[in-house]
Amino acid sequence: MKNGELLRRACGTFDVFVTADQNLAQQQNIASLPLAVVVLVAPRRSVGALKCSPDMRTMPTCNLRVYEPSDADALYAAVRESAAELSIWMPWCHAEYAPSEAGEWAASRQTLAAQGLEYNFAIVDSAGAFLGGCGINQINRVHRFANLGYWVRTAATGRGIATAAVVLLAEWTFRNTDLVRLEIVCAVGNERSQRVAERAGAVREGILHRRLVIHGRAHDAVMYGITRQARRAGEQS
Repeated sequence: MKNGELLRRACGTFDVFVTADQNLAQQQNIASLPLAVVVLVAPRRSVGALKCSPDMRTMPTCNLRVYEPSDADALYAAVRESAAELSIWMPWCHAEYAPSEAGEWAASRQTLAAQGLEYNFAIVDSAGAFLGGCGINQINRVHRFANLGYWVRTAATGRGIATAAVVLLAEWTFRNTDLVRLEIVCAVGNERSQRVAERAGAVREGILHRRLVIHGRAHDAVMYGITRQARRAGEQS
């Protein structure tokens, strides 16, 4: 069915018309329509691309790099700044978080990566300022899947930094390891983290009952998956 016919049928029935056709404005007189038209921007117009390949052109600029021991002070400052928000869902962030904890973390990440146990990265902006962290951990070598985690300092939230970092981290993982699946597990109450996963193209797979224990209390969690196959399909569509 042509766009003109679709628009005619939508008028009077729907308030919003959503399309991936970026040429629609040149083909139709959108300004005269009695409904809003939303154009989704994606590398290609396939369903796979729309679902699995977030358009990095619309995301903020950030970079991932391995932690250095010299990151300790910036890490500590970011955690302390963000403690009120992070501590709700991330028990490692607590009221007594000390410089020594930041120092141990920053100094030990490269050794863990060399051993293939974890892969952790600092999220930085184009000027090198520390924005947060993300990483791959809980690696299952038999079934080739792992957990993907992320956090962004309070001053940098609301700008899409976490989403961009998740996309970059998934791409790095599938290029540099043999893992076939990444999992993002969020407490059902952690809606902000769920939005990040969904915007990064992760697929919501269901609810896991009493999956996370946070501050001594068991929480239901939402399971999201990112697979190598889905990413490849999105790139090739």
